[in-house]
Amino acid sequence: MGISNFFKSEKKTNPGLSGLEKPERSNSPENPDRREKLITLAAAALFSGLWAGKRVRDLYKAGETKETHLDLDKDYSAPVKRETPKPPAKKTPAAEIDRPPAKEKDPALRVCKNAELWLRQIENSPVWPKNLFTPDLFLAQEMQESKFGRFLKSPKGAVGVMQNMGISVKDVLRYLGKLQRNTKLKFEGLEDLDGEVLEKAMEIIHGEEKYSRAFGKIFMAALGDEKYGYAAGKAEGRQSEEDRATEKRKRILAAYNGGPSLKGLDEDAWPEESKKYAYKVLNYEERIRNIREALAETNVINPYDDETVKYFALMMDFYKSQKEKYRFIGRTIEKIMKSPAAKGKQALGFR
Repeated sequence: MGISNFFKSEKKTNPGLSGLEKPERSNSPENPDRREKLITLAAAALFSGLWAGKRVRDLYKAGETKETHLDLDKDYSAPVKRETPKPPAKKTPAAEIDRPPAKEKDPALRVCKNAELWLRQIENSPVWPKNLFTPDLFLAQEMQESKFGRFLKSPKGAVGVMQNMGISVKDVLRYLGKLQRNTKLKFEGLEDLDGEVLEKAMEIIHGEEKYSRAFGKIFMAALGDEKYGYAAGKAEGRQSEEDRATEKRKRILAAYNGGPSLKGLDEDAWPEESKKYAYKVLNYEERIRNIREALAETNVINPYDDETVKYFALMMDFYKSQKEKYRFIGRTIEKIMKSPAAKGKQALGFR
């Protein structure tokens, strides 16, 4: 199967919301939602330009001279039956799971450092819904939340790559406490945060994307946990397991954006922002899978290098139509593969 077979448009999870890529905007400059979006887009554009420039140079230096057969006039919107490449299985070393908790004197820094350890413990326990949460889902969520900009701060106070809020951090700590009381999991160093200590923790999360990811992922687990968490993803009446899983993921994502109070509400009752958020994350996840498949077909570019995948995913947003987005991937890969300077060279992220 040729590489061009992989360049298709993202699957629209809900045909009735095909216009989600271009939500209606008010023409009033006083509209706070519009102002917030403009600020976010400006920051993302600046970050993308600076970061993507270096990535392009790396891409051009790191391939092999190899003939490709890309039909750039082909309509890539047609569905293609394919298998998503799976990364090599990674098992968290026991030493990492059993790592002693941080002993920092500052309680805010201590909790942030321990959050990584707590996440590892949950990911290796029956509590973690492996059938719902994938690395590509979280990567898509970061793209929707912050365009991978770790220093982004919204007017509402959300910070980091996962746009964590103070209230969600407190929810995470309460959830961990409940797990500790009712399961065999023991989270050493667990403590509540409030007032100035919580504010300090949010500043730390703002500057360190690994802490933002840890709290964001645990909050997703808390939203989906039907026994000890919010059970925000509970879905009934679906005919297949795949449909039920998709519905659960969609509901959990909506609750991440709109809050646990969305639990049990029909989709029609969700705030429009939360509805759009859930579908955009799922569409971004499909885009990321398509990018990985295209890179895997080259047998040169490593499809599991997240930095390369982020570059392609971000740059595609600068093209209007789905066809133009995926033509960009094809042309860029073709140039990498044919670059004389790339012959016999390797770089981080490439085979």
